[in-house]
Amino acid sequence: RRNDQRGPRQNPNGNRRGLECPEERDYYPWWQPSPFIDIAILTNDASEIPCTDPDDCNTARCTYYLENSFNMNQKGFCDVDRTSDDVTTKFDMSLWNNRIWPNNEADCTANGLEWYTIALSDVLDVGYPECRKTGFSRVNQLGNAYDGYVSEDMADSGVPAGVNANRYMWTIPSIPTIVVSADDDAADDDDGSGVYFPGNTGAGLEDAYKSCILRMRYNLSTSDFPAWPAAAMEDSHPWKYSMVTAANNTLVENGQTDYSNTPLTQDPYIYIGAGDDTGDNEKFVSLAVNTNQYARTFQDRSYTFTIKPRSATAVATNDNTDSPAAPAMDGTETIFNVNVRGKRGNIVQTYPSVEYDFVPNSIVCNVDDLIHFQWTGSDYNPRRGCNDAEGGPPDPNNFVTSDANNARADRSNMIFMNSMAENVPLDYIGYTAYIEDEDDDNPSSLTLAEKLTSMETSLEGVTPCDVTDTDCFDTVMRLAFLNQQSDAGALLLRGQRDCLTQSELDDINNKQERENHPLNCAKMNAKPYPYFDAGIMKCTEPGKYSFFSSRNNNFSNRDQTGIICVPGTDDDGVTWTCDTDSTTGVLQDKNPALSTAGQRAITRQNEAESACTDEANTDDAANDQGASSCLTDSDDDNLDGESFTTEQAANDAMGDGDKRSCEEIVWFFKSGSTASYIVLAIILAFVGFGAAWMSVFCYNRIKRRRMETQSSQFSGKQSWKKDTQDPNMI
Repeated sequence: RRNDQRGPRQNPNGNRRGLECPEERDYYPWWQPSPFIDIAILTNDASEIPCTDPDDCNTARCTYYLENSFNMNQKGFCDVDRTSDDVTTKFDMSLWNNRIWPNNEADCTANGLEWYTIALSDVLDVGYPECRKTGFSRVNQLGNAYDGYVSEDMADSGVPAGVNANRYMWTIPSIPTIVVSADDDAADDDDGSGVYFPGNTGAGLEDAYKSCILRMRYNLSTSDFPAWPAAAMEDSHPWKYSMVTAANNTLVENGQTDYSNTPLTQDPYIYIGAGDDTGDNEKFVSLAVNTNQYARTFQDRSYTFTIKPRSATAVATNDNTDSPAAPAMDGTETIFNVNVRGKRGNIVQTYPSVEYDFVPNSIVCNVDDLIHFQWTGSDYNPRRGCNDAEGGPPDPNNFVTSDANNARADRSNMIFMNSMAENVPLDYIGYTAYIEDEDDDNPSSLTLAEKLTSMETSLEGVTPCDVTDTDCFDTVMRLAFLNQQSDAGALLLRGQRDCLTQSELDDINNKQERENHPLNCAKMNAKPYPYFDAGIMKCTEPGKYSFFSSRNNNFSNRDQTGIICVPGTDDDGVTWTCDTDSTTGVLQDKNPALSTAGQRAITRQNEAESACTDEANTDDAANDQGASSCLTDSDDDNLDGESFTTEQAANDAMGDGDKRSCEEIVWFFKSGSTASYIVLAIILAFVGFGAAWMSVFCYNRIKRRRMETQSSQFSGKQSWKKDTQDPNMI
């Protein structure tokens, strides 16, 4: 056990993850300066009205949190005299080297050191965090729930939530500014710059905000005993001055354990009934109580992300850096940040994460509001079984060739469709691009310019922005195809090779190799990295617009869809209100299957048939994953003999998981080709001949030995005969 900030109650051995301070991680509010800026505190002891100022909070708990947040509350720390000493003085002191550096003002000054106090607001223009009521969820419910408070708040902010994952709507802040007094103090620094934070490139805090992380902590609180300080309890609450502290720990003295001051012990026995008339056999039960879990703190930390200032001038597309265009902004615009959550796999394989989903997946975007589409993922998901999503690229990725191993990469795209109830895109092109079994690369006979004009005509009125505007059209296509054909970095990695055509893909017989091929742009595989910035779209066209990911959406329980609603009156005089369902709070469009035949008539002119692979009845992989997807040619209508299910191997692989996809449980030898049968037959023939020869050889050896033994016993000797001859006989 450690007796310093590395070894708090739930981490006594002092293990660290990265550079975090375990004590700071486990306790809130913390009593020393923290490297984190507080965003929000969600607690079940809050009123229905959120507060961002202690004077406006309606509960003692929220008031306590805000008053003690490092954002505004000064925290103390001990240091050497900063006017005369530097950090080397501190590192040379025995107090520091022996890890007994003072953590309170009295010990600090007693050792001739200086006690300093500071709050974030002393140097940055930050305010109080928000305190609000925790979203409701059923106990042990790790899925979606309906949260009336949060949903109403989201609807007001343009993101109708309805039944969804419990969440908090965070407005990404602007980069803060340094307060004047901090820069004034910095004038006395060694560099004499007069700048509190100059930054490593001279850009000030913009340099710092190029590498941010988001941390979420959640605490397991208990009602088995008082666990809150007096300041966090209402004056009339009976537990106000009864908080359990270290003074309530179990004491061990002279080999005797004293539990009298401890409110709850590990796995206690609780007596619930009287025994028999002898005074014995009292009735008691044993509780499953792990006191290590009481008041325990958990955390999740994000990957790094960047907060950038809005550009006051328009930015053009740059294919060399794969950067999208961006409009000029004055800082007053509302920008919705649309990301992707989840990872590849089905609901079991992704647990405790989720399958792919857009976040948010429903948006009310007023005219002139902006939507920034961007997302990231991982190229190193564990390989989990057969039903592990679709697409590559393979791992490792040489950007040119494929293999049949199980892919691990996350990729997402976004394509508009006619309705959320559908699973295919709307008509993007308006012309015939491919005819099956015809060797014609351009069946429409249109030039590129004519094709682009046809696309604009086809997409007009079916996207939230005006496709006649070049930036809008480019963003729509960038979302759909991830700029795979123009990304200079991707082209460099693959040696300027083009995406594979449909015919070239159909020529790859192995389905896994075909779907994982790094030049299969239809599966977004030519995008070499999981992060993608699609750019900013300006909402200008009133209406409802459904979208989905063609790579990940699967007509099963994997539904990666969403909807954007732009309120107003469109060019046809139709008024769109973007109202949510009054009972569920859900924003959605009409299901064409529930409408008239005319509304259901949706043209599918540009569907191109892909190679059909019967995955349910294949002879060389697991076949327990669903019904047949192909009708194969057969002379007989009925199967002869028994058929068997080949079970998929376990999909809860640890670590890197299964290298090959669709690995199956094999109970007997299984061959996959005629050549292997021939080889097996030859091997068995040699084994048979060898066994027969060995049998004959052993038989002859045994027979010869017996004959030799008999010959040595019988030749010229009579002792073996029974003596029955009559002595009187001559």
